[in-house]
Amino acid sequence: MSNRKRTPKARSTLPPLDHGPRVQHQTGKLEVVEAPDPDRPAHNVRRARRVYHYHAAWQRGSLTDAEREAADRYAITCEMEEGARDKPTGGPPVRVPPWMQGQPLMTQVQAVTSLRFAHHAVGKDGAALLRLYVRDNLSAEVIASRRGLDGEGRQRETKDVTMGRIRAALGRLAEHWGMVE
Repeated sequence: MSNRKRTPKARSTLPPLDHGPRVQHQTGKLEVVEAPDPDRPAHNVRRARRVYHYHAAWQRGSLTDAEREAADRYAITCEMEEGARDKPTGGPPVRVPPWMQGQPLMTQVQAVTSLRFAHHAVGKDGAALLRLYVRDNLSAEVIASRRGLDGEGRQRETKDVTMGRIRAALGRLAEHWGMVE
């Protein structure tokens, strides 16, 4: 041990800003944006917002309005299919095991039926792409890397090819739901 005296580290007088887990920022799942302060609407504050890949693609101009609307409706229908899994107690949410959830609600049955017709309209490959891109919120790059390798060890699909297939599936879904003019 040295007899050297330790100097205290300089501390910031500003409160630490917590914009979510750092790993989610590094993987691109969260972004920091300016938004109105709920307490003082005239002022803006920085806050974290979840990144939805289909919404970001629409903002870049990669998706049309009809394709984004189809993705929104698909995401909402997937959420309705899952149903309420938390028991409302007034306090913190309590997870209910599947055998205690009771019978499915009518909205769940309608959502399952709607998704079956939608998956039939876009085909098996399109349905798998929609599940990964919209429901699981994976980027086209990650989906392309998961599509496997060809016989020579090269990646079978590029990000652009995968995005084209996703756009085709969303276009067929928009036609199926009558969103295309």
